[in-house]
Amino acid sequence: MPEPLFQRLLQYASQHGLRVAEKLGSGIHGLVHIAFNEGSLDESAIKAHLEQETYRKERDAYIRLRAASVHQIQGLHVPQLLSFDDELEVIEMGIVSKPYLLDFAGISLDHPTNFSEELWREWETQKREQFGHYWAMVQKVRDDLEIYGIYLNDVSPSNIAWE
Repeated sequence: MPEPLFQRLLQYASQHGLRVAEKLGSGIHGLVHIAFNEGSLDESAIKAHLEQETYRKERDAYIRLRAASVHQIQGLHVPQLLSFDDELEVIEMGIVSKPYLLDFAGISLDHPTNFSEELWREWETQKREQFGHYWAMVQKVRDDLEIYGIYLNDVSPSNIAWE
């Protein structure tokens, strides 16, 4: 029997005429697979979330970005929201290649996360080390997202990547 997250992906795919293919990734927020449209062979990414709160935040971020017709931020490709299912907590989005900005499950909406100054300093030190000379660009990406009420704290080279 497939794990519950994968089972929800399969159920979503069945309801939308999709065939689940290879795994794109998994992490603390969920599981992502490629899905093919049975009729056209168009591909998309479908993500099942572990928690309702992270699902709703990511769904709402994609809804805001779609409403504003955002396809790129600071030259990074942003996946386009295609569909979602609140009951299954699955989001379907377009697939993008590098340079890209992925994964909005770890965001705050409409207000910054309330961390202590010490935690912010530790976080920024760690992120500066991870991103090196790209850190200034990451800060610009975060600033641009705030225009839409999206406060991005979950930044890593796996979800913000250049060539």
